[in-house]
Amino acid sequence: MGASSDVDGWNLGPPRKALVMMGVAGTGTRTVARLLARHLTASYIDVRDMAPDHREPFPGPLSRWLSERRRDGVFAVATCPALTRRHRDLLRSGDPGLYFIHLSAGRDLLVRRVRRLRDATAAALLEAQLAELEPLHDDEEGVVIDATATPAELVQRILAVVSALVPAPEHPDRPMVT
Repeated sequence: MGASSDVDGWNLGPPRKALVMMGVAGTGTRTVARLLARHLTASYIDVRDMAPDHREPFPGPLSRWLSERRRDGVFAVATCPALTRRHRDLLRSGDPGLYFIHLSAGRDLLVRRVRRLRDATAAALLEAQLAELEPLHDDEEGVVIDATATPAELVQRILAVVSALVPAPEHPDRPMVT
């Protein structure tokens, strides 16, 4: 994970990492990421909530946001499709300490979930995202989590996997929000 930093005699501990929740429509990335951020008392953003800047490709603003949090020592959780290796590389160029959590589920389940939304745009988005998706490569820091469980169960699974990467919550006695 990296050596601890030492500045003016203060041991700052291991470098912090930000978590980027990725996945196609229907995997629950937004719901799970919000719960995870609340549990970790982390700063949270969804790339879809960022003001679009048509002069700049999408990873730029999110990459800067993540870099600012890292610089300020604030742990961050972000939701971003990050479907291609190229997109993930662009995000890492602003913050090499990113850790990707890829929520994944079978096509049939995803189609059923998206249909429940009764949104034709979501169905078309799912098809486009499935066609574009490049799974995490062996040299990328991250994990694939089966998204068939409930959001609360997914948060617990993610915490079990990334517990060594994240700072302890400020209020460890506070129950997890479900």
